[in-house]
Amino acid sequence: MIVRELGAYLAAHPFLIPLMLVSAALVYLLLRVQVSLREHAAAEMQRLLAVNPAQALERLDNNRRLATVFRKPILTLWRLDAAMAMGDDALARETLDALSAMRLEPNDRLEYYQKGISFYAESGDGENARRLRDALIAFLAKGRLLETEPYADIAREADTIIGVYIDHDTALIKKLIGRAEHTKNDVMRGICQYRVAKLAWFKGDEDLMRTYLNRAEKNLKDTLYASVIAEARDNPAILETK
Repeated sequence: MIVRELGAYLAAHPFLIPLMLVSAALVYLLLRVQVSLREHAAAEMQRLLAVNPAQALERLDNNRRLATVFRKPILTLWRLDAAMAMGDDALARETLDALSAMRLEPNDRLEYYQKGISFYAESGDGENARRLRDALIAFLAKGRLLETEPYADIAREADTIIGVYIDHDTALIKKLIGRAEHTKNDVMRGICQYRVAKLAWFKGDEDLMRTYLNRAEKNLKDTLYASVIAEARDNPAILETK
């Protein structure tokens, strides 16, 4: 009925047809422009977070246009990235508290858990690291995702992070060496190698520590790990806290 009435109305007012087509085309173009702007802004933010997190944070604080393009949780997660990259523990904790109070979409919540576990574990805050690890496991279990990849791997990674940074579990060395040998991703290989070096320090095996620190250096030369590795080569004791 509605379609017939609309057809009859347009037949009586044919000049509206090209107007409607032009309007539809304009809406489509505007949506395309918005998507393009969002993708460009996201790529630029990721670049800044990698090379100049302080500038990324300044942009997040002062560029109001970002708030018109991205949801608040996304901007807050980027703020957390900047704080972690800068080593600003107070800002990172403040941002994690803000995220915990937000209504997060599933993908945002998953990212919050992952980054929160990493931050708290690397800061030596075992209580909060385990709290978020348990929340992550409950979140994945509720969605029946614990046995599904890549979510099962995310859960395993959370346990590994706590095992390395909080428990200093040297029994993980063999597993991490195997993981480093089988991964095709250079950065992930380097992270596994760095963790082996860290655990080797706690085990008191300096030869193993230096071997894997050197291997990690080659794979992580363009990442935030590079400066830590460079420092650890001269002062391995920093591996106790970094």
